[in-house]
Amino acid sequence: MKGKFLKVVSGIVLAVVVAVVGVFAYSSVKNNFFPSADQLQPVTTITRSVSDDGQYYFSWNEVEGADRYGVIISKYDDGEWQQGSPYVVNENECGYSVDAEKIAIKVQAQDSTGEKANSEWSKEYVHEINQQQISYDSANLFVSSMLPYKLLKVVNISIDGNAVRTNAIFQRNNKVEMYELYTYYENGITSLEDCMNKKADYTAIKNHYEVVSYNSADYLLQSNSFVGQMEEYRQQGYTFEVISQHVAKVDERNKAFFVYATYKLTKGDEVKYINNKMTVAVNEESPNEIENYTKKVANTEDRLLREEFCHELEGDEITLAQEMEKLYQQKETTQNQTTQKTSTNSGNYNQGEEFCL
Repeated sequence: MKGKFLKVVSGIVLAVVVAVVGVFAYSSVKNNFFPSADQLQPVTTITRSVSDDGQYYFSWNEVEGADRYGVIISKYDDGEWQQGSPYVVNENECGYSVDAEKIAIKVQAQDSTGEKANSEWSKEYVHEINQQQISYDSANLFVSSMLPYKLLKVVNISIDGNAVRTNAIFQRNNKVEMYELYTYYENGITSLEDCMNKKADYTAIKNHYEVVSYNSADYLLQSNSFVGQMEEYRQQGYTFEVISQHVAKVDERNKAFFVYATYKLTKGDEVKYINNKMTVAVNEESPNEIENYTKKVANTEDRLLREEFCHELEGDEITLAQEMEKLYQQKETTQNQTTQKTSTNSGNYNQGEEFCL
């Protein structure tokens, strides 16, 4: 009797064990193949992209039932990871700045109504930043990110203490203007490459003016008479060559203009590059704007000059200037070939200027 009782007890215990194991097995299968309907699915795919205006974005797959997403961005610099505070976005994308060696992101699908539980955090996606190298293309990308307008031409860029001064032509609402921009870095900068790989504290528009298509820097050099630092360089025996230029009107009259230019200065084996802004005022306003203005710029008796800005380039500022020099020479060669084919008077100067180097 006792033996039968033990067999019954053993059978009951075995049945309980089998039942418990079965429950755990079913629970495991259920969790793996039939996730809880009360929890959102996790984000599975994260990508990165760059917009036309140079802004960087992370984007990810939309999750059904999610109406917002939690985001955590971490940055790796100087051998350490720093995790940012979580924040929420309403779309399946977010912008970020490339101001570290690596940028990492994790995303969580969320339901603000509380009907479903937040998803698990996604796997971390890491973007290793390729540091921008100095070139005209990288300069264009750098400057295009300063304003939400269409960039047409970078005229020149100068480092000024903890800031960068940029003269560039933008199009806004079909209006083409020269913008004088001031981009400030509170923690300091050491080079243009440094600027391109750091987040600026702000960019301010100092001025903007209507642009005109005069090659006035060339005519200014023809006069062989300047003011300010440019005149000092001339008296020291340097010769000048234009490698970037454009002109803007000071006001609605046709009497005063700004000449923005980068010049290459040579004296024997010595070479310098300068960025310069010169105000040119002609003595009499003329309805024949281009012809009369350019002639008067070349004639010291018909114009007044005032140097607004002059900066001798250093380091990779020179590298950028040399890049611009090559492109400017290519443009001049193309224009001269076109002029020889289309003009019966080969001595005529091509006075029009496109919005490119």
